[in-house]
This record gives sequence, C-alpha cells and structure tokens, in this order.
Amino acid sequence: MAEWSKRLNTRRAQVWACVLVPLACGLLSWLYGVDANWDLFSTHLYNPYAWLDGRLGTDLAPAGFQSYFNPLLDVPYWWMSRHWPAPWVGFIMGAVHGLNFVLLLGIARAVLPELPEQDRHRLPLLLALAGCLTANFLSVLGNSMGDDATALFVLGGLLLILRYWQRQSGDWRGALPALLAAGLVAGLGAGLKLTNAPYALALCLALLSLPTTWPSRLRLAFMFGVGVLAGLSVTTGYWWWEMWSRFHNPLFPMFSSVFPNPLSRAVGVADTSWLPKNLFETLFWPFIFSWDSHRVGQVHLRQCIWAVAYVLFWWWAIRTVARRLREKDRAARTEPRALYLICTVALGYLIWMALFSIYRYLVPMELLAPLLVFLLLRELKPYATARRAAAWVLCLATAGVVLGGVSTWGHEPWSEQAYAVDPPALEQTDKTTVLIMGHEAPLTWLAAFLPPELSFVGLSKGFPETKAYAQKAQGIIASRGGPVYALVPANRNWRLDEVQRAEALADRWGLTAGDRGCAMLTSLTTRLHLHAAVQPAPAGDTTQRCRLGLLPEDRQDIAAADRASAERVAGLLKHYRMTLDPQACATYSAHVGATVYPYQWCRVTALAAPEAAGTGRR
Repeated sequence: MAEWSKRLNTRRAQVWACVLVPLACGLLSWLYGVDANWDLFSTHLYNPYAWLDGRLGTDLAPAGFQSYFNPLLDVPYWWMSRHWPAPWVGFIMGAVHGLNFVLLLGIARAVLPELPEQDRHRLPLLLALAGCLTANFLSVLGNSMGDDATALFVLGGLLLILRYWQRQSGDWRGALPALLAAGLVAGLGAGLKLTNAPYALALCLALLSLPTTWPSRLRLAFMFGVGVLAGLSVTTGYWWWEMWSRFHNPLFPMFSSVFPNPLSRAVGVADTSWLPKNLFETLFWPFIFSWDSHRVGQVHLRQCIWAVAYVLFWWWAIRTVARRLREKDRAARTEPRALYLICTVALGYLIWMALFSIYRYLVPMELLAPLLVFLLLRELKPYATARRAAAWVLCLATAGVVLGGVSTWGHEPWSEQAYAVDPPALEQTDKTTVLIMGHEAPLTWLAAFLPPELSFVGLSKGFPETKAYAQKAQGIIASRGGPVYALVPANRNWRLDEVQRAEALADRWGLTAGDRGCAMLTSLTTRLHLHAAVQPAPAGDTTQRCRLGLLPEDRQDIAAADRASAERVAGLLKHYRMTLDPQACATYSAHVGATVYPYQWCRVTALAAPEAAGTGRR
C-alpha cells in the first residue's frame, strides 16, 4: 500500500490519470448501454433534426415548449448516432465527459499550491477522482442530457482564473484579458445549456472576493461579464435571433409574460415544482435532498456530499466571522484562492436552489464538492487532522455512491444502430399531418425517423397553449389538406424483454438443452428470486427441454393497455374537436438499441369543419 501511495505521488501518475480516467469513463458509458432517457425521446433527437432540416415552419411544438430550446448542443450526438456504430458513440460520449477529471485536477493543483511534498501530486489527483465519483456526474455519464458536457465549460472558466492567479502570484493589474477569456468559456457553456448561467454568475460574483481594491474587483467582474455575454452570443445568439424573428421572444415560449406572443399564455420561467416549499426546507435543503433525492429529480441517487459540505461551510463561516471580530485575529484569513472557490460553489448552490433545485443541473458544483470539503476542513483544523478527516469523509461518501449502485436516466442493450423506426405505409406524405399528444410517453423522437414530408403538431404537450395556438394547429391541418394521424403510445412488457434476454443467455450456455441444465436453471431462478419460471419446451421442439417464461403476476394484457392509451389520447383530442377510434389503431415497431419500442398509428377525424374548430384549452 505504501508503495502504491508513493507511485501516485508523482507527476507521471497525474499524466497517466489524465489519459486513463477519461478512457475509463468511456468504458463505463459503453457498459451502461445505448442512451434511452426521457429528454432524449422528447427533444435531444428531434430538436437538432428539426433545425438542420429547416422544420421550424413545418412543425408546431411537437415536443411542447422544449421544441424551441437551443439545439446546438445536441447536434454532435445526433450526427454521430446517425453515422457511427452505436457502441462507439457511447464510448466517445463517456470519454468526452471524462475530460472533466483533467480540469478538476488542474483546479485542485491551482488552488492547493503549497502542499507538503508527500501530498503534492497525490492529493489533487485523488480529489479530482472523488469529484468524478459523485452520483450526479455518474448518473448522466455518456448520455445526451448535456449536464456533464457543459460542466467542462464551467470548470474551464474557473481553471483559467486560477491558472492566471498562479502565474501572476495574485497581481491583478493585467488580468483583464484573462478574465475576458474565462468569461468567454463560461458563457459558451451557458449558451449551450442555459442551466449553467447561474454558475457563470457565481464565478463573476465570487471575483468580488479577490485580494485587491474594490474598483479593481468591479472592473474584473465587469470584464468577466463581458466575456460571458460574448460566449452566450456565440453559442445561443443565433437561436435567440431566430426565435425573435419568428415569435418576437428570444426565449420563446418562456418569459412570454415579458415578450407577449398570441400563441402562448403569459408565463415566466419553466418548472418550479422542485423548489423548497418553505423556510425550513430552504435552510435544511441539502439534508432533505440527500435523504430523498426524489425531491430534486426523478432518479434515486445516493449522495451525502452536500450535507457534509453544508455543515462544514457554516462552521467555517461562523468561525471566520467570529475570529475577524476579534482584533487580535484580524490577520487570520482564508487563503485567497481557496476563498474564491468556496465563494463560487456557495453562490452556485444558492442560485441553483433559488432558480431550479433540479439535481442534475448541479453537476458542475458537485464535481467541485470533494475539493470544497477538503478546503473547508483545512481551514478548520490543522493540516494532518484535516487530511485524515477528509480521507474518511470522502471515502465514505464515494463508497455510498459506488457500492450502493449508480442510478442512471435510462439505457438499453447495444445494437449496431442506436435508433430506428419502422414507418407505416403512406401514400400522401406531403399532405399528411401527424399529431403528438400528451405526456404519457415521449414520442417526438419518432418524427426524426419518419418521412420528412410529414408535418408534426404537438397538442396538450405542456406548451402554454392559447386559442390562437389551437387555431394555428387547425390551420396547418387545413393547409395540407390530407389525412391526419396521431402517434399514440404502445405498451410493452419489459419483464418479458428481460426473460427473453435471460433465455437467450441460457440457450447460449446450453442450460435449456438437457435435464441437468434445466434443473440448474430452476435452481438459479429460485435461489436468485428471478422474475422467471422454468417451463417445459413446446411439444415437438427437439432442441430444447425447457424454456423460460413469465411468472403469472408479470403477465399483462398488452392489447387492453394499448386501447386504454388510445382512449386517453382520444379524450385529449375532444378539446380540439377531433377524435380517433381506439379499435382502428395499428401498431408498429421502433428500436432503441436492441430493444423494441412499439408505437400506435391512429387515424384522426374532425368533428367539425376547421373554421368552426380551434377551441383548444387556454
């Protein structure tokens, strides 16, 4: 152990880690499988397709209000998934996300410049690794949500500030170009995904803690802000102009209370349902969402790092104020680089909590959380004690994540092609309109793989619809003059998918070919409490003695479930003076990796002439 510890404490170990950790992240992403998250099915495949194919004037909000999010971040994944083998795309996405480790290592080295010789290389490496083993980062590793990808820009802006600091030894007289560059990098990330804007603001406000005069602090913060605006203009300026040209609202349909448009009700920012409910929850929020991660997201994540950091922060803050109130301790101040990072993470957390409280948006700050914990402990205790305490705390926090199992946002087994759709046979694609209804399942991604001559219209998809919106939808249908169909969710028994995969594996191992193998298979399913039953092979089957089947409680009436889905869509269509016959829907297959995702294709008829319709919900 001592020998390994010594080997880690070298510059060479850091260089190798900068290569191996991103590759390990790529491998882990490959092990996860093909990306199958809800947002991907809603927007991350459709939005880049719609932008590149010029569909803003052809379709109407098929993904709801998210149809009008900046698509630039999704273009690389969309292009790769269409042209490259799916497993390679997963590996590349994970490896790119793993580059956060390289930036974290640089930040740790810059903010810990005077470590003892026995920790000089090892400690920054381990703190960076702990950052990449946090639950949030691992949960979105390799997927298309963009939180890990855009964290690169937040950390990159922070690293540029700290590296300038390191080179100039705190002399800020010539720092304006460096701050401009740092702001540009942070602004690029905020433009790609606006949920990073709070962290650009946190980086800016934290500059007010720099060890220089107040006029200099304000100049530096102003220059950083100019850089942020320049970065925003590069990655999202084109889109804001596009939205302004079409809807007179650069953030359409959000902030339509500020930029009115007849298609949208007067609304502000998006989902606020995840925010703390009262003062008590606001004060104890890290403990609440550490105990129950469903308060800040749909995925269960095991993470205690924020509760630990929160306690240490307030301990440090109260102690610092108390010591500065004593004249004799006025010289005892936090090292400026450490203070800047502490302020950045604290402000980033505070703004995140006030605006979103959606956990995965917190990825950039959570990557820094282990380093923050060590810095706070070092401020509170002698170095040796702080180092020992940090080792215990971070090891326990990391073990809770890794040993408890990392929850992700959805993956499926690999196939050569990531996404594919079997289209229905249509004769008038240039005149056909397809409706995408409701929230039961996100079907918008199918539009990117169906004939491009179709027009897709979203109804009851979470867009803040007005009567004018419903009239526009009816106008699109009338102008095309052809048939109207609705995409309706079709159901699948995912237990059956698991049983079929297990049976294929049992066949490969020869467990279904003879009596001994069947007995072993029966023992395995019983002892491991698998959701499968060993059954005799069908009569006349000469290759198998047994097979795996569903347990009685896992069987489902898929046809009845499909009819119920169609009936729910039919209920929504009544608000728009349209209907469909649930008995007349046809089921087709789409494919996500090796898994079949069925969908229903249902003919829609109008209950009234188009000019008499348009009574959609307000």
